[in-house]
Amino acid sequence: MTDLSIAVTRPEVKGRSLWADARRRFMHNKAAVVGLIILSFVTLMCIGAPYLGLHDPEEVDWSLEQLSIPPNFELGYYFGTDQNGRDLFVRTLYGGQVSLFVGFVATMVSLLIGTLWGATAGFLGGRTDGAMMRIVDIFYSLPFIFFVILLSATLGPQARQFFGSDMVLIYLAIGAVSWLDMARIVRGQTISIRRKEFIEAAHASGVSNWRIITRHIIPNCLGPVVVYMTLTVPAVILTESFLSFLGMGVQEPNSSWGMLISEGAKSMDIAPWAVVFPSAVMVVTLLALNFVGDGLRDALDPKDR
Repeated sequence: MTDLSIAVTRPEVKGRSLWADARRRFMHNKAAVVGLIILSFVTLMCIGAPYLGLHDPEEVDWSLEQLSIPPNFELGYYFGTDQNGRDLFVRTLYGGQVSLFVGFVATMVSLLIGTLWGATAGFLGGRTDGAMMRIVDIFYSLPFIFFVILLSATLGPQARQFFGSDMVLIYLAIGAVSWLDMARIVRGQTISIRRKEFIEAAHASGVSNWRIITRHIIPNCLGPVVVYMTLTVPAVILTESFLSFLGMGVQEPNSSWGMLISEGAKSMDIAPWAVVFPSAVMVVTLLALNFVGDGLRDALDPKDR
């Protein structure tokens, strides 16, 4: 049998793409898969809360003997009620909408702006790098609370006029500072790989700087970027909780996990369930995010192949 006939009869070997290989590696990580399932379940429950036929989050049941009752499945109060007689389970789901939305919006801003900013600065280097990173330092020098107060004072009336609420200022304030750490991380990763052989080969082939950044630099920074993304979401949720506790975040009639925990802490001695259940949901969600982050890091890290 000739070499040509052997080559013809030999079955074709199909390679796997980066994303196919990453998906296979991720699905083999049981902790990451469980975390993804829990995170998806919590997210779907929060988004679908208006369609589950539950109590109204602002409805007060005056038929109860007392406003704060412990969990009662017969009455449909799975987490009990707060000090105002409102369904704590429903308020936790609606609060999750705000907390998760703030977290994911800030993370997307961090991903888009921070990754492109850091990769561009690290790849171009020189004066461009120095000027871009000095801008980052200027944003770092602004106290976060002062930045929120400044936005509320200057843009609060306009936000309430155009959006019907000043909650958008919280998204703007957190998003304006959440990409700074991402930019520094990506810049450091870019500096370490910009002199690699494949980058030099792309230069020699006449590939433009923009294409090198988007097709070669950023994909090779995905490991640290994805890990930091999963850390950004819980950090932003905690930041929003801190702002709500200070009275500069989510306000009535809206709710968030941080606001529910703050309210429950005031009546913890007589109604511990008011702080235990929102805290438990928040902790489980943050743990699931951490498990997913670890799994994505293992799946996307090019050095771990």
